[in-house]
Amino acid sequence: SIGFSIQRGDKILRGVSGDVALPGDHIRFSYSSERVAQFALLRASHDRAVVDFPRATTTVPLPAARDAALALDVEFDKRAGAERVFGLFCEAPLEVEPVRAALQKEGDLPDLPGCSVDTVTLQKKLQ
Repeated sequence: SIGFSIQRGDKILRGVSGDVALPGDHIRFSYSSERVAQFALLRASHDRAVVDFPRATTTVPLPAARDAALALDVEFDKRAGAERVFGLFCEAPLEVEPVRAALQKEGDLPDLPGCSVDTVTLQKKLQ
């Protein structure tokens, strides 16, 4: 599963799907897995999709862990709307760019045999 925390000024809040993110908030994502998995984290809004993790062309292996922080700190842009975050946990390495491209074009992930997906949603507001 994936999780996140929101840093707003000097406060750090544990996030749950559906929480509100404001301009300037910093989001720290985490993962939990009972076994080693090939992993990637993607985000999609109404007009774009990005790969936040890894900064590589394929998924990367992550060890089994509980609430392990990813080496990633996201500051959301100043556009309001829903942002969906997808954590991919795969059995084998997977090229992430075709997944990102399909997500941007279709608005959803393609079928990913050998992968499980966890999704959270953030609502971006302009204050």
